Amino acid sequence: MSMECSENGMDSVAAAPSFRRVERLFFWAAVVLCATVVLDNVSLRSTTHVPLETTDRLVAGLAGAFLVIAALRRSLGRKLAVSIVSLALVLAPIESGLGIWSLTRPRRFPWYVWPPHYRCLLKPADLPGVAPEGRFSTNSLGLRGPEFSKADTYRILCVGGSAAECLYLDDAKSWPALLQQALRESDPGVWVGNAGCSSTTAPHHALLLEELPEAGMVDCWVVLCGINDLGQQLNGTYAQATAHGFENTFRYRRPGLGGRLRRPLQRNLYSFHVLETLGRRLRVALQGGDATVYQDIKAAWVRQQQEKRRHAPKIAAEIDPQWLREYQVQLMKMVELARQRGQRLIFMTQPTIWVEPMDEKADALTLGGQLADGRFADSPTRVRGMKLYNQAMRDLAAREGVELVDLAAMLPKTTEAFYDDCHFNENGARMVAAALAEQVKTRKLAAAAREL
Repeated sequence: MSMECSENGMDSVAAAPSFRRVERLFFWAAVVLCATVVLDNVSLRSTTHVPLETTDRLVAGLAGAFLVIAALRRSLGRKLAVSIVSLALVLAPIESGLGIWSLTRPRRFPWYVWPPHYRCLLKPADLPGVAPEGRFSTNSLGLRGPEFSKADTYRILCVGGSAAECLYLDDAKSWPALLQQALRESDPGVWVGNAGCSSTTAPHHALLLEELPEAGMVDCWVVLCGINDLGQQLNGTYAQATAHGFENTFRYRRPGLGGRLRRPLQRNLYSFHVLETLGRRLRVALQGGDATVYQDIKAAWVRQQQEKRRHAPKIAAEIDPQWLREYQVQLMKMVELARQRGQRLIFMTQPTIWVEPMDEKADALTLGGQLADGRFADSPTRVRGMKLYNQAMRDLAAREGVELVDLAAMLPKTTEAFYDDCHFNENGARMVAAALAEQVKTRKLAAAAREL
């Protein structure tokens, strides 16, 4: 009996150091893992200036909390480390398998303008000419529009900022959808997709057309731009937005390690994506509303900016000729890319409600022209600036032989077409679709179905 106890005792003594070595290994593995997460999130925020989402801050905060506990209370830190590393070991083979599977998907490019199969119910109020509710949805490609089909005979991709996005207009009432409807009267195989996204400028559009796989799978590009280029030059954010063009153009990335790693490490994990989705749906179930962090569904920002401009000083501002040269450089990138790929390209000038003189009621609807110091450009400056940008597009289109739809010369500068500075209301979208449909019809549509 004594011998047996002695042997068991020796086994226990031998097992204790072994367990402590494993515990120590788990501890330092957890420290390295959490330090990597914290440094990754901090460095991404400081280098790209892209705000981290709530879930990202939560993950970084928990990782940071563990590091503090590990430094102050080593015993508690070791216990937490076992849980952290055990969870990582369980998830590692799952994530690896899903990552390998993602590399076999037909669409290898992991970035999207909008999340695939995104659904949102917009509820703007008191926007002139806009219904109080509207659906915003995307297809599997993250584009607003129908799926690709082998029955497609002619595909058009619409690109631009929020005026192309048609935010606050129902899917069916956006001008790309109305364009598709008009063209299908003579050719049922026409496909029109919308890659418009708020705050993007000509450099972003050129990058999108170069990088987005679907841009090479269509017959025609339609580009509407100008006002964001002017606005960002006026407020001094153009250079920074252009320097970080990729993350500003492609704002959603599916999980997986393929492609460019321009996001926090945890966002490459399928498990993180699942947990975030479940959390968002839980908030919706408890609070009601829409599961979205991508849009201001009630147009609160519009009203805030209108109010800010109403009370801010208005001053005359200079339009630097270099801005216009830079604008034409970016437009020319799109022209050259279209020529290289044999794509049809149609530019559209940027119409606005801005006019000089501007009556008080119309002026109260506007929000654009904020300067870097918080003041706003006065009405004559905005009118002059937009005329110069539109003329720069007209001059380049004429010189390079690019098709142009001069919306700025066609649309009325009233609430008949706009609900604020440049965003089309439902009637304005119908006007844009009609003008563009006429231009598209000037060339014979392709007859054969295009292979995917």
